[in-house]
Amino acid sequence: MNRKVLASLVFILLLAGCALIAKRGSLKNCEFKFKGVEVTDFSLPEMTLTVMVSAKNTNDIDVVVDKLSYELFINGKKALTGSMGQGVTIAPGETDILNTTVTFNTVEIGPTIAWAVKEGKANYDLRGTVHLGSTRGTFAFPVFVSK
Repeated sequence: MNRKVLASLVFILLLAGCALIAKRGSLKNCEFKFKGVEVTDFSLPEMTLTVMVSAKNTNDIDVVVDKLSYELFINGKKALTGSMGQGVTIAPGETDILNTTVTFNTVEIGPTIAWAVKEGKANYDLRGTVHLGSTRGTFAFPVFVSK
């Protein structure tokens, strides 16, 4: 009898874990639109902005974003760091605003942007960490996007 109960419990926990992962992985199917930017702090040489992006959930399940942190590199040089420390859940068919904090050095980013504009191209790498919350704690997964 104990083995059946244990097997049932393990099965239920696995299903719950799959649901948690599915909700957190469904962010990639959302539709995103830039909504605005606000200067949060400006003390030379650094500037901090809050970037607002609307996310429409086109999935048939909730989208859950627990926490996100990232760095953007342009032509091999770190251009900015960003984070979204506040969790959000977006119901199917609904739209919510995601606020991300972006910090960059105004002196260092200038030459990088000027070179990219002059050349008409830029290589970028986005390196980040997605933090997924669960009943067993928070798990961190690396994210890497390159162009």
